[in-house]
Amino acid sequence: MSRRHNRAGLRMDSYRIDGVLGEGGMGIVYRAFDTKLNRPVAVKFLNQDAADAAARRRFQREAQTASSLNHPHILTVYDVGEEDGRQYIVTEFVDGGTLRDWSVSARRSWRQVIELLVGVADGLATAHNAAVAQKNVATNKLTQVTVVHAAGADVPGVLAFSPRMNGHVAAADEASVRVRALTVDELTAEHGAPHVLFVDVEGYELHVLRGARHTLDEHRPDLFVEVHMGEGLERFGDADDLLALIPVGYEVLVSKTDAGPYLPLDEGRDILRGHSRIVALARRGGSARR
Repeated sequence: MSRRHNRAGLRMDSYRIDGVLGEGGMGIVYRAFDTKLNRPVAVKFLNQDAADAAARRRFQREAQTASSLNHPHILTVYDVGEEDGRQYIVTEFVDGGTLRDWSVSARRSWRQVIELLVGVADGLATAHNAAVAQKNVATNKLTQVTVVHAAGADVPGVLAFSPRMNGHVAAADEASVRVRALTVDELTAEHGAPHVLFVDVEGYELHVLRGARHTLDEHRPDLFVEVHMGEGLERFGDADDLLALIPVGYEVLVSKTDAGPYLPLDEGRDILRGHSRIVALARRGGSARR
């Protein structure tokens, strides 16, 4: 560990830094102890290398958004502050490993995997929707906001969103906005392969999965798909078209609801005629398509 990362023993307000938990692109997370409330906590410091004005604003928004959320799969934010010119966030400390640690420490049943993935997906959706809503309210001084999802695609380029096409993104009836169209394969190339891929794009599932071919074939992430049959997907294809984009070697399970029960595809194929969920668990090896 470099000297600049070694903050063990540092005291700031009521917090005592005990050691490093992990490091990412935006910051370093330390295990610490709150001496006032007698409890372990986690403290995330913004990296000095990324501490320009824009990064500081993003870090502040992260803290504000997280502090507004109440969800069992999202960390609780206790405090924010600044030490020697570096911003930090204090959150609850969760004593456990990473998702990778969990997946390799024991052979997991598909029910255990589904339970975990659904919980994570629900937490991500809660955080995403809160962040989008807060940004729109602040930017447009709106009193009512409709949250929409964008902008996964099958090929890179530009997408146009308007009330006539796929949802209101502005107050004026004929307003439209153009945004960059991203593929999953682009994101994988830029940021690394995901361990889990969640697809909930309200009718554009086929587009997103076509743009994830390389990621699914080569990196084999587990897959969770919200199937909007009868609510938009039928404009572009059907459930069979969607299943054809899942590589061979995945164990496919389906359900009507997030909570299950999840059935093997052979038993639950009829469920895919309406709004449903697909969980595809990667079996390592093999990349031929269905």
